[in-house]
Amino acid sequence: MDKPKSIKLTTIFIFLGWLVSLASILIISFNTKELMPNVIAKYTSFGVTTLLVIWLAYKINCGRNWARIIYSALILISLVNVAINFQQFFLMPIEFTVVSALTNLCQIIVILFLFTPSSNVWFKNKKGAQYT
Repeated sequence: MDKPKSIKLTTIFIFLGWLVSLASILIISFNTKELMPNVIAKYTSFGVTTLLVIWLAYKINCGRNWARIIYSALILISLVNVAINFQQFFLMPIEFTVVSALTNLCQIIVILFLFTPSSNVWFKNKKGAQYT
């Protein structure tokens, strides 16, 4: 079975979400240095996160259902964190708030594309093909 369009779009939106997150880090770096004074920790954290996202996106693109579940769980944890800290977004610069909203929108779109009926069938078929 060919890779469904929803999985191809998932990969694109994972990458877009990463780019928007990069913009968020840069906005914080240049506008509000007091929020993240430790530059080394900030960039190390972003680097590790980037490697994890690239690896999970690759595994999702290969049809690994466990990667889909782990990535979805990480997104859901992130969205719960946003909901809990929602009031703090009004205290941040408007650029950061807009970029955070775009990141969250990309993450929601990824979740929706990962669990479309065609994606579910593709992941199920890929699982069976792994053992043949």
